[in-house]
Amino acid sequence: MTKEIKDTYVLFSEIDSEKDFISTLNEQLKDHLSDNVVVDISALNISENNLKELNNISDIHKQGGMSFVVVVKGISPDDVEETFTICPTLQEAEDIIVMENLERELGF
Repeated sequence: MTKEIKDTYVLFSEIDSEKDFISTLNEQLKDHLSDNVVVDISALNISENNLKELNNISDIHKQGGMSFVVVVKGISPDDVEETFTICPTLQEAEDIIVMENLERELGF
């Protein structure tokens, strides 16, 4: 797993194995509780169990007032909980981060 610090978010990508990436991600996120986060798992065939774990991580991260977006292919946003933000491309994830930052600034 690689970590890149971008202007408005931290990107976790190049996740080459579904095994143990949740625990690794949890460990890495401890240092980024006050950052927007994008997790790119588009190269994986993600299991339903790991998707649920990511949803839990997302909920916890969002409680701190920051964005958490998962880039995943083959899953529709309609197939996950409304509070879990997923999208198919990194560009869309970046757009979501921008929009959510604007919403926070405007007090929504």
